[in-house]
Amino acid sequence: MNNHELNALITAYENDTIGKQQLGTLRRLLLTDLLMSIKSDPELAKSFLSNNGNKLDRKKLANAVGYGLKTVNISQSYKDLVVETESSLKANDIISTKTDETIRQESVEDFKTWLNERIADLDFSWPVNNKNAVYRRVLWAFYLKAEPSEITKAGAIMNDSDIRNTLAEVDVRIVRGEVETADYAAASALEEMSDTMQSKAIAKLSAEVKELKEKLANANEEIRSLKLDLKVYETRDQSLLKGNIKGGSIH
Repeated sequence: MNNHELNALITAYENDTIGKQQLGTLRRLLLTDLLMSIKSDPELAKSFLSNNGNKLDRKKLANAVGYGLKTVNISQSYKDLVVETESSLKANDIISTKTDETIRQESVEDFKTWLNERIADLDFSWPVNNKNAVYRRVLWAFYLKAEPSEITKAGAIMNDSDIRNTLAEVDVRIVRGEVETADYAAASALEEMSDTMQSKAIAKLSAEVKELKEKLANANEEIRSLKLDLKVYETRDQSLLKGNIKGGSIH
């Protein structure tokens, strides 16, 4: 398909006159073009990888293509294009061949090693929150060598049972005063307050949405009832009109 035909499809989309089959053709053309660019440009390819680096992020691809393309569309209709591109990237060592679970386990082991090294370091200052326990989010920032303000939450691998147990032991040592600490009580209290306020705001919005849905349901029911009444009146009027016409023909 040449540029003129492609532009015609884009114009049809923008004017909301594009058919379903044409829309599919447009999305496939644009996705194919994007994937070709990804295969030929390693740096561009890396920007479209998932966090684990072992596959192309479907959501990123959908957003880049646009034109209403969703992640589910890629999985259902264009999976073959993406899988073929991933195979090419794997062959060129741009995509990791490791599974998500393998990568997760490696991340857990790496954090465990780092954590045990901190425990062995008697001079390490453990970040402490307002509950006199390890401030997990800040500890995660230390692990990533990032500013705590840049990290919004602790990594998911902290939910690993071994890591949770180890941190619980550190919590006990903090209470006993057996380790060095850094006071983050004020910051954690502010964060906790912010989270609480956000939760309340979300709960309030959810309640309002529920109330609006109920009102909409009631309104729809009322509209349905009015439509039935209208139909009854229209039927009666039509019957009366027919009766008048017949009456007129007799006289």
